[in-house]
Amino acid sequence: MKKTLFLTLSAILIFSCTYSQEEGEKIETIFSGVSSNGIYGGLSLGYTEIDNRHAFMLGARGAWIINHSLAVGLGGKVFANEYEYNVLEGEDVNLQGGYGGLLIEPILGGEQRIHLAVPILIGAGGIVHADEYHHDRYYDDYYGHRDYINDSEAFFVLEPGVELELNLLRFFRVSLGGYYRYTSQIDLYDTPSDVLHGFSYEIAFKFGKF
Repeated sequence: MKKTLFLTLSAILIFSCTYSQEEGEKIETIFSGVSSNGIYGGLSLGYTEIDNRHAFMLGARGAWIINHSLAVGLGGKVFANEYEYNVLEGEDVNLQGGYGGLLIEPILGGEQRIHLAVPILIGAGGIVHADEYHHDRYYDDYYGHRDYINDSEAFFVLEPGVELELNLLRFFRVSLGGYYRYTSQIDLYDTPSDVLHGFSYEIAFKFGKF
């Protein structure tokens, strides 16, 4: 009797373990399908128009790449537009600032030599309205001018884009992109509230394990 009970319990235990193992193989976690990971850092040079004047942009980004198809990380940019003489102030003035935040970048066909990426930047930034050298409150800007800050403002930014990306080397890519920058309303001296809305164009250099 005891032998029969032992054999029965053993059979049930073996069956349960086998069944559990088979069922366990069907359970997936968020990262169970990740077959490869990578990381990259990059710099970008860009052009846009701010307040109907030419503006220069410089950017940096870094991200973790999942399965060659999605990059998640951080990115940021600084900008400054051309100086323009303001009759009321009797000074050359311009707009300067920067923004940054979370970068989400789907990559379409990342293993192909030429492919697309769709970066989306979500974050915040700041902008200043500056006069060329005035009194004793100043700082050196990107152009080597000494500037006096008239006003400043913080803003929220959302910037989606599309990039044509070229795999030049296993560790080096170059991308050409177009983006649209949308911000919350900006309350800045002598400046339209949507002054930062608009398109920008960049060339980016990316280094890493793709």
